Amino acid sequence: MINRKSAFTLVEMIIVIAIIGVVIGTVTSIFMRGNKVISHSNIKTDLQIEGQKIQEKITNICMQATNIEAINDEEINVKSYSGEDDAEKIFTIKKENNDKNNLVIKVQNSESDSGTEMIMSSNVSKLEFYVENNKILKVHIILEKKSISYSLDFIVIARNK
Repeated sequence: MINRKSAFTLVEMIIVIAIIGVVIGTVTSIFMRGNKVISHSNIKTDLQIEGQKIQEKITNICMQATNIEAINDEEINVKSYSGEDDAEKIFTIKKENNDKNNLVIKVQNSESDSGTEMIMSSNVSKLEFYVENNKILKVHIILEKKSISYSLDFIVIARNK
C-alpha cells in the first residue's frame, strides 16, 4: 500500500495565483475609478461653495448700492453706504489678469484712496459684468480647477438707486 501525502500540486498553485491576480486587478480597477469620481465630486463641490460665497458677497454689496458703474466687461465700481458708518464706500470688483485668475474686491472710502483688498477666489477663468441703467447688474462667472468648471449666472438689482 502506497501512502500518499495530501498536498497542493504545482498546477493547483498556479490556478490559485491566477484567480487571485484577476480578483486583485478587478478590485484595484474599481477602487481607482471610484477614487477618481470622488475626487472630481469634491472639486465640483468646492467650486460650488466658492461660487455661492462670491454670489452672496457681490449681492450684499450691490443690493445696497447707490450706483453701479461698469469700467469694462471684467471690472465694476459700486458706490454704496454699506457698513456701520455713514461714509460712502466704493467697491471695485474685478478679475486680476495674471497667472492666478483672482477675483478681487477692493473697498475704499470715497474721501481717500487707501483701502482694503480681499481675494474672493483664485479659480476664476471667466468673469463678465453687464450693467443696465446703473442699477441692474448681470454677472457671469466660470470657476475652473483641474479642468473641472462650474458656471454661475445671477442678477442683482440695487435697492438704493
